[in-house]
Amino acid sequence: MALLIFGSVFNGLNEVPALAKNLILIFFIAGIGFKLSAAPFHFWAPDVYEEAPTSVTSFLSTVPKIAVFGWFYSINNQFHLVGEIYIQIIFSLALLSLLVGNILAVFQTDLKRLLSYSAIGHTGFMLMIFILPDTDIFHSLFFYLLVYVITNIGAFLVVYHFEEKYAAITLQNIRGLGKGTIWAATILIVFLVSFIGLPPTGGFIAKFILFSELISQPQIAPYGTWLLIVAVITTVISLFYYFKIPLNLFLREGEEIPAKAYSRALLILPAVFAALIILLGVFPSVVKFF
Repeated sequence: MALLIFGSVFNGLNEVPALAKNLILIFFIAGIGFKLSAAPFHFWAPDVYEEAPTSVTSFLSTVPKIAVFGWFYSINNQFHLVGEIYIQIIFSLALLSLLVGNILAVFQTDLKRLLSYSAIGHTGFMLMIFILPDTDIFHSLFFYLLVYVITNIGAFLVVYHFEEKYAAITLQNIRGLGKGTIWAATILIVFLVSFIGLPPTGGFIAKFILFSELISQPQIAPYGTWLLIVAVITTVISLFYYFKIPLNLFLREGEEIPAKAYSRALLILPAVFAALIILLGVFPSVVKFF
């Protein structure tokens, strides 16, 4: 019923003047952009992610994206009824999210704020999927969302571990901690490798699927071509800020911070998630939708 209503609404948009139709569509997708923290509607996310409890931040960075992207996918074919302006808006949001998220992350020192800009960049990757033909969207979106959610929640859980054990939440705070908490640091590195999109993690397969789809769809040029170029460049940029975390954990000396009492169970779930990420990278066919 909802899809029928949206279909009639978008069909009706074609009967109004072009300027009004474009403004309505822009405002509608702007609302979605706020929910997804896509640039240029991202400005609330870094501050909220930084100040909120880490468990809440982990929720905010994943669950709303699952809901919104799922809903967005369900009505995606209705958006195409209004013409190429829809593709142009998605292209702009994806491009800005890739650039803003990855470039601004380079300058962050707070771990949660750094991961918030990383999340904005990954929103750009997922928005790229929506310029593909409707029949090619589902498996790319499903796999990318699955990998993103597991990786993001796992990374925030490890950050929570550092916060609880050492009250360490910035790059300065975590200097030299890798040697004393090798298990947590190793798990975090697995998640960072997946964020970058390197083998043998699920992040590599997710980006490989997306890039392969863009390359194999010449009809979406020039949008797909430009997004592919920017995606590769911003992936290289992401190396700089993701590498700062293991660099500070293992290669830089900091002040000795006394460890607090904490539950070792905090690392059980991140360890399971890290194993899942490697499993998805080595055996992606375990996901039947792949």
